[in-house]
Amino acid sequence: MENFNNPLYQIPIINYHKIEKNFDIGITARTPEQFEDDMYFLHKHNFQTVTFRELLKEKKFLPNMVIITFDDAYRSFYTTAYPVLKKYNFSAVVYVPFNYLGRWNDWDVQYYGKRFKHIAKEEALEIYKGGMEIGSHSLSHRMLTALDKKEAEKEIYGSKEALEELLNDQIISISYPFSRFNDDILTLTHKAGYTFGVASLYFKGIQQKYQSLCLKRFNIYRIDGKKSFRKKTEKKNVRLLTFRDWLIQKGGLATNLHQILIKQR
Repeated sequence: MENFNNPLYQIPIINYHKIEKNFDIGITARTPEQFEDDMYFLHKHNFQTVTFRELLKEKKFLPNMVIITFDDAYRSFYTTAYPVLKKYNFSAVVYVPFNYLGRWNDWDVQYYGKRFKHIAKEEALEIYKGGMEIGSHSLSHRMLTALDKKEAEKEIYGSKEALEELLNDQIISISYPFSRFNDDILTLTHKAGYTFGVASLYFKGIQQKYQSLCLKRFNIYRIDGKKSFRKKTEKKNVRLLTFRDWLIQKGGLATNLHQILIKQR
């Protein structure tokens, strides 16, 4: 059973992917104008951003905390989101699929073969030195639950080790690709030395001993208006949004099928 008395569970966690004018098939591309409005809302309502590293260091919880995360470490984070975060003195946790640093996201399904680029190694270093936390998003953004133990271990351990070598610092959190994990993946993640793990866990129960490795968060989609953004940041009246987002998330299965077919060629 989940221990909702743990103050860690009271902190809303919101997640972005791309900050782009261009539309993407997964509707994860939030426009720059929308992102600016989102950050202004947090600023106006006195939200305080916090990273997992800061939580681990300070060990104190405030009622107005929010954790902002970014999956995939797209270059639009560096060019568009990062300056806005700095403007409001906000921090974020950026989850990096290490093998894709400086490359295009050929693992993803997009219409007409459209691609988006990931940040480069030097850009990852820059945002880290600028106050952002870097987390693991595996080595190559593969669905961990679809891999055998050896391959899953490589993705989980390998990404942590590579990022730690790049940053010369410890990596303490992981975002599971496609939000898919099971007990075996949690065990590997724990043994690898991660302290926190995040996923869009809409209807999934969590084991007591792995709670900090299974933190729930809300994706912020292009279709989210001001009302739904507020609900997600305040974690209130989100039942319908939870079901809607669960349906949207199912679209990620198409990308996983794409990965399997590519591997079989």
